Amino acid sequence: MLSTRIKSLLDHILILFWILSGGGALFVLFRLPLTAALFVYVLVLTILYRPKIKNLLINTSIYTLSFVVLCMGVCYLFAVQPQDLNNYAYILIVFIIGGFFCLYFFSSFTYAGFLKLFYNGLNVVRIHAIASAILMPLLMRFSFIVKNDVSGFEAWTFKYLFFQKTDQYAFNLFGKAIYRNQGLFWEPGVLQFYLILLLFIQLYVLNSKKNNILITVFAVLTTYSTTAYACMFLILSVYLWDLIRKKLVAGIFTMIALLGFIPLFLSNLENKFGGEKTTSSRVRLYDFAEQFLVIKDYFLTGVGMDSGEYAVVRSKYKFTGSLSQMNFNGSERGSTNSLMSILGTMGLFMGGFWLFSYTRQQFVRGGKRTLLVIFLLIGISVEPLLLKPFFITFIFSGMIFTLIKFKYPQIKSIWKSEY
Repeated sequence: MLSTRIKSLLDHILILFWILSGGGALFVLFRLPLTAALFVYVLVLTILYRPKIKNLLINTSIYTLSFVVLCMGVCYLFAVQPQDLNNYAYILIVFIIGGFFCLYFFSSFTYAGFLKLFYNGLNVVRIHAIASAILMPLLMRFSFIVKNDVSGFEAWTFKYLFFQKTDQYAFNLFGKAIYRNQGLFWEPGVLQFYLILLLFIQLYVLNSKKNNILITVFAVLTTYSTTAYACMFLILSVYLWDLIRKKLVAGIFTMIALLGFIPLFLSNLENKFGGEKTTSSRVRLYDFAEQFLVIKDYFLTGVGMDSGEYAVVRSKYKFTGSLSQMNFNGSERGSTNSLMSILGTMGLFMGGFWLFSYTRQQFVRGGKRTLLVIFLLIGISVEPLLLKPFFITFIFSGMIFTLIKFKYPQIKSIWKSEY
């Protein structure tokens, strides 16, 4: 039997591996080998540790996977043809990986034990993000370019430890060009998801110390992401409102300190919608409008899960005015909004249930659930993340919990020793 320390180390590696599967730059560059390695790793740990997996969890996981196959089958039968089955096969494999992660996590840890592990993994992401913001400008001269022709991803990297996209936007701060921080991920918009999730856990789940929270806020600021700033202000505003009601003076002083960040947020908004990066906001608006029309026309069973055919179908819609200038080659362009994409590919009913399951994930619990759901949905509406292994695991856990609750309403948790 492996020692406790070795097990803890391997579990921490697994958590970090799992997090990076949800938008890590390495997973963009080496998607297939790393996805296979992720599957093998969680499978090996399950075999080595042999956690006591309850029959209820095994049976429900099988039912869940069967339901996923049924959804994909219906989607394929009524899809716009032709459909590339490789897309369906990959998604199914990712769901199987997500299922193994759920079996391992729910059978090996109590919720408190998992949360500590998950927090440590997110903390590594935060520490690396801060290091990246400081060191990457200094390391650019020693970096080289890596790219993936399929996804179009191209970035400077220093020994695959730090990344900066070659077309990354730089903003001016006191006359010095500052590049947006993307950490270990393919975009700053992906990094911000994990940093904001960490911030939520610190504020509403673990009640972390204020200095620790401020470090996370600083890391979020380095992304220079409009979505990150909006989510951070939303989460902090709710927290400060609660603080003011409990401790009036402390809450007011904290609110005044928060107001100091508003000029940076307003500057970001002005640049996004009227400055050099106005194209970014227009692309997202175009993306939303185009997919809205797809959903309207294919609301029942969707276009199908072949990303290539979906891109072709959605490119047939034409716009007038300023949006007409944003037309792209449908066979070359993906979606920046995975919330709308899942509804367009699967329809309102199946896609809607997948989104519902995603918001019922069992990995982050605690107060302010509505606030968490809002953030989770915003996170996938600005980046194509939902069908990545990390996020598929969220969906799978929500499906398992929903099916168990349907049959056994008295069960409140599916974590080890909690049901």
